[in-house]
Amino acid sequence: MSVLTQLTAVQWLALGAGIVLFLGPGMLLTVVLRLHDRCDLTQRVIFSLPLSISALTVTLAVLDLISATLTPAIFAALLALCWLVYLWMTRPLQSESAIPLRIGLLPETATFWLIAALIAVVQLVAVRSVVAQPGSDGYHHTLIAQTIAQRGALPNDLLPLTPLISYTYHYGYHATVAALHWLSGAPVLALTLLVAQLLKAGVALTAAVFAEVMIGRRSAGIVTALIVGLIAVFPTFYVNWGRNTQLTGILLLAALLAVLWLWSFGRPDWRLVVAIALLATGPAFAHYRVTLMAVVGCSGVVISAAVARRWERAEMRMRLLQIAAMGLTALTFASPWLGHVWAARSVGYPAPISQAGPGFFQLDRMGSLVLNYPTNWYVLGAAALTFLWGIWRRLAGVLAMAAWLAVLLAIALPGGAGEYMDPITVITSSFLPMSAMIGVAATDFVTQSERWRRWRAVAVAAIILPASFYGTIRVVDAVESGAAYVQPEDIAAAAWVNEHVSEDALFMANTFWFDFLPDFIIASDAGGWLPVLAGRATIVPPMIYPVERTAEPDFNKRLVALAQIAPDMTSPAAINLLRSAGITYIFIGQRGGRIDPAHLLVSPDYTLEYHAANTYVFRLLDDTAGD
Repeated sequence: MSVLTQLTAVQWLALGAGIVLFLGPGMLLTVVLRLHDRCDLTQRVIFSLPLSISALTVTLAVLDLISATLTPAIFAALLALCWLVYLWMTRPLQSESAIPLRIGLLPETATFWLIAALIAVVQLVAVRSVVAQPGSDGYHHTLIAQTIAQRGALPNDLLPLTPLISYTYHYGYHATVAALHWLSGAPVLALTLLVAQLLKAGVALTAAVFAEVMIGRRSAGIVTALIVGLIAVFPTFYVNWGRNTQLTGILLLAALLAVLWLWSFGRPDWRLVVAIALLATGPAFAHYRVTLMAVVGCSGVVISAAVARRWERAEMRMRLLQIAAMGLTALTFASPWLGHVWAARSVGYPAPISQAGPGFFQLDRMGSLVLNYPTNWYVLGAAALTFLWGIWRRLAGVLAMAAWLAVLLAIALPGGAGEYMDPITVITSSFLPMSAMIGVAATDFVTQSERWRRWRAVAVAAIILPASFYGTIRVVDAVESGAAYVQPEDIAAAAWVNEHVSEDALFMANTFWFDFLPDFIIASDAGGWLPVLAGRATIVPPMIYPVERTAEPDFNKRLVALAQIAPDMTSPAAINLLRSAGITYIFIGQRGGRIDPAHLLVSPDYTLEYHAANTYVFRLLDDTAGD
């Protein structure tokens, strides 16, 4: 059993058709916002993905404002309507361009799409042995996507199966999963991971388009896509942490930077202003920290254009006016959700945690597999060489990306932006600027000399192709065995719980905390996943709880106390604490944790209800001593 086999053949076909249908709004927007004048068909198709995601997130925010919902049928009909309008607007008699734009030759374009398909297949193969999203973030990603899918709207809370009475978390990724669930009928549990793996091909494509527009050649996109999808450790290793929202944010950010580059280095266009504003809203809804990255990156692109093109005073005034319009338009798009977030501050109580210790900023958090990934030095070395080539050739794209990365690293230091940006987020996102740098510089290196072009192309291919082949071999085995919180045995146990345990039950589960955040309690096995696996509540909240609100003023204090009794849950004090918290069952998952089932088996206060392999379900007996 795996996420690949949770979908039937019909659901796989429906998922493929649903992805095509999902691109409808984006394809329509490429025409309405005049991207078809500046991009070829390949680039427009790629831009349609981030535009569709951005349009979906804005639409859901507006529907939330008016308390409206979407049904799968209405959603599919709206997407189909977008496709019909797009086809009508691009029919031959209406086409504004008699000759279609071509960025690359046909063989290059065919190679480009074959690489994209290879990346998608390899990333899907990588998750052949897991049944749910690995990583500590996997549970809340699945829960949020499932909640949106069930309600047909953005939630105001995550009740009744969690204690969170507000919802203010970024939702772009989860809305995409819910949308594809509506279109395909595939289970959200599987789609949460499958969509993330497919979006890794998507981020390779948007990064590739960014590199292409910086130099005007498809070969830059080919090199960039290979690095992002097959060679670099990230975004591939996001799978082990469940960094799906960060992945989505960077996918949208790459598209934003690409369109902004077209605007900055081309003629000012008011319709591109709307496209940029919409794409700027997308990353903000997908990942809040990526928003800060976007501000720095977009500033770098604009400054690079102003310097390289030497904007005159009149053009500068026009550009500044349009930049202001971008900001106001983006703020307008975001205002419904900003209002939602503001209103949530007035309900319930916060559940704050202490400030992160020094370990939060240490690279060791990424683990030895990431730090020692074989291609790290290849990517870093290539980025360093391309930086030197960029200085020599005065390549605006290379210099802008290097400056962007340098600024991000500076503000991520402990004395910098602190909680808003950390070194881990920057380093795990650095594949975007570095891959774009390498793609641009490699293309310039080949095309700069007519005499030696063929030999230079052979030299670049001799470097990139073996690395891509080796990277492919590594990617298919990227999932770490310890990263999967949910195992097949847990799925069976959760099914038993769903059938045999009352709906009002509350489960104790295994927990852990980071050394640098001792009062930040999260689940350590599938027990924390019971709300999505079995529809039953557990004491462990989604790990987004520090940014949400609860109905209990001392919620986190009680949660820490419950987590601390895990090693000894048979003492009278522990039993009293469990009963006073309303806990009636204990779930120990296949992955295990701090709760020792051997202790519970010999305690008179517990009875074993279910056991298979290393998965246990115990019932906490009622206190009948005084009866």
